Amino acid sequence: MSKHKPESFIYHVWDFIKTIVIALAIAFVIRSFWFEPFRIPSSSMVPTLQVGDFLFVNKYTYGLKVPFTDETYFEKAPKRGDIVVFKRVAPELPGSFFGLGPTFFIKRIVAVPGDKIAYEGKFLRINGEIAPLEFIEQQTYEDRGDYSYKVNLYREDLGRVKHDVYLTPMVEEKNLREATVPEGRYVVMGDNRDNSHDSRGWVHPNWGFLERDDIIGRASFTWLSLGKNYMPRLERMFINLKVKDNES
Repeated sequence: MSKHKPESFIYHVWDFIKTIVIALAIAFVIRSFWFEPFRIPSSSMVPTLQVGDFLFVNKYTYGLKVPFTDETYFEKAPKRGDIVVFKRVAPELPGSFFGLGPTFFIKRIVAVPGDKIAYEGKFLRINGEIAPLEFIEQQTYEDRGDYSYKVNLYREDLGRVKHDVYLTPMVEEKNLREATVPEGRYVVMGDNRDNSHDSRGWVHPNWGFLERDDIIGRASFTWLSLGKNYMPRLERMFINLKVKDNES
């Protein structure tokens, strides 16, 4: 029977430790610079995103940010129609309340710096023009509490992109007067318009603007989706969420 030398055992342990450290370092770099996973926890972005969708957030779309600093290189401006993940610190949010840091959200950018925006009768008005809503059909969806909502499915035209939105007939609209989006700030909304806490409600009756520095990145694609009883929804895997200019 052969005997292992202590040096050989130590070598294998050290080799294993190095492998783990390298793997963690690679994961840290990827998460810091390129992609970060994100899980959809609520129904505020249905019908585009469902509760239980898992997606990757592209963190370099708007520039390469150096971790633990405020330095950003190759910076690009977010565009109207982009789906973005961002952080917020507010007294009513769980993370802020317990001193655990920011809470993360995902919404769609509907107005960029310099835009004049208003919300009237569930219609967006951007720079004096109503964003057209094309009625598609009536649908029903269930939230994470298994409560069913009857909604109307519309296709909204933001000029750069057409995308689906839900409007709930029984919910009153949150009208907001026209305002100009300040430099370095954005207006975000959920695609589930009547069931989303967003720029319309943060400081209602005024607009709440999202700071550019609070945007983590742009939603890239779904890589997994789990429905009830954690059953995979194969039809929702690898859905491209990147908005293309002049998308039809």
